[in-house]
Amino acid sequence: SSGINAEYGGANIIGDVLIHPTAKVSPTAVLGPNVTIGANTVVRDGVRIKHAIVLDGCTIESHACILYSVIGGGTNVGPWARIEGIPNNVNPNQPFAHVTNPSTFNEEGKLNPNITV
Repeated sequence: SSGINAEYGGANIIGDVLIHPTAKVSPTAVLGPNVTIGANTVVRDGVRIKHAIVLDGCTIESHACILYSVIGGGTNVGPWARIEGIPNNVNPNQPFAHVTNPSTFNEEGKLNPNITV
């Protein structure tokens, strides 16, 4: 495809980034830090990915932004989409650090609801 560099030599890499040899990454994409791109994944023009894992067989369309997330295998992220998780930093010296571990049981001894995404 136009704008895709199979060797990803032209992509803008910041910090630790692991790209599978079969992935195709546009030279205008910006990846990193802390990014893994899985096998047979396509990352198109203008994409920004940081602190994220993109599993095998995904297509990340032009100008999408993925931050602090895991993208499941075979996912198609549309153009201009923004997917943003919450930074999980347990270093108390950083201003945005927070650890939230709600109790399994409430004050009445009943099980608290739990949502896993």
